[in-house]
Amino acid sequence: SPRVGPAAGGTTLQITGAGFTAGTTVTIGGVPASAVVVVDGTRLDVVTPPLAAGLVDILVAVPGFDPERLAYAFTAQP
Repeated sequence: SPRVGPAAGGTTLQITGAGFTAGTTVTIGGVPASAVVVVDGTRLDVVTPPLAAGLVDILVAVPGFDPERLAYAFTAQP
């Protein structure tokens, strides 16, 4: 959450899951997140980069595993 933010970037997203470790990366709409903080093994805080307007996928990559597309997407608003 949240699911919507400005295309200019700067929105902090909280992503929940399992197995997050140091080195976990996040791409949003194919662009690396501006910041990724592993709060604990079940939560990431990430900052959206500047994006093209529209619905974009979020991919999370934990070291040693294939990147996984979230069932949730983010809408970058102009």
